[in-house]
Amino acid sequence: MSMLDLPFDLIELVPCPASTRDGPGQPLREMAYREDAWLPEEIDRLRAWFADDEDVGEVGVRLGRTLAAVQDESRRTRLAPEQQQAVVGIG
Repeated sequence: MSMLDLPFDLIELVPCPASTRDGPGQPLREMAYREDAWLPEEIDRLRAWFADDEDVGEVGVRLGRTLAAVQDESRRTRLAPEQQQAVVGIG
């Protein structure tokens, strides 16, 4: 008997109970699958410190991340503006 040959005629699917950590109705968030991935709590702290205009280097120290990692994540989450590239027109 394989895993798909179950002795049931009918299987009822029920919804998973809502997480109480984020409160009811909150969207699910991705969890890290890599050691260096940013956790949702780290991104929340990054947003708060960015809103408070904290020094990027200090934020990196607090989070245990490099300056480049904090800069990259702030761009990825659109906390920091993309770097402007000069466009030279011929006219």
